[in-house]
Amino acid sequence: MSFVTSELPARNDHSLLLDRVTFGIIFLAKPMLNELRMSCTMAMLLCLDRKHRIAYVLGDILEFDHSETAEILEISQANFRKRLSRARSDVVAFTANRCGIANTKAKCSCARRLPAAVKSGRVDPKHIRYAGGDAPDYHDVVAMAQKVEWELTVLKLQTATSSLSCPQDFGTAIARIFEGEIR
Repeated sequence: MSFVTSELPARNDHSLLLDRVTFGIIFLAKPMLNELRMSCTMAMLLCLDRKHRIAYVLGDILEFDHSETAEILEISQANFRKRLSRARSDVVAFTANRCGIANTKAKCSCARRLPAAVKSGRVDPKHIRYAGGDAPDYHDVVAMAQKVEWELTVLKLQTATSSLSCPQDFGTAIARIFEGEIR
């Protein structure tokens, strides 16, 4: 199976639209790009060992309450929080090192890898498993990731100051406001 494209885009160009598969069925690449992105995201969890993967999936992906998750895993809440923290760090490092959406300098690009993923059967244009339904659009995910990056950059710039101290007892001032002493 091969794709007809005008020219391969520059590395990390996320706007690639593949417009036809050689057997004659026309597809827009967006659902397939999203399918590849989502399957890669799930595969990235394999950078974690079993206990950290379970903590990450339950704590961050499924957003279970930490106390409930600790109980499910039969560990203390402190142990769960540490395990989840380590899992997050590993997933962030792995993703930032490999994923072109998370890091434009990373080698992987969904648009560049899509033809090989379809050829190998990793992405089946006839059977989109993950990217259907209410899954966000591929380009929306890329835009969200860039927006978060920009917002975090601005936040870090704004908070990169020396330690600031309050010239007075801030807690006492707030308490006096609630007690009606200051208007």
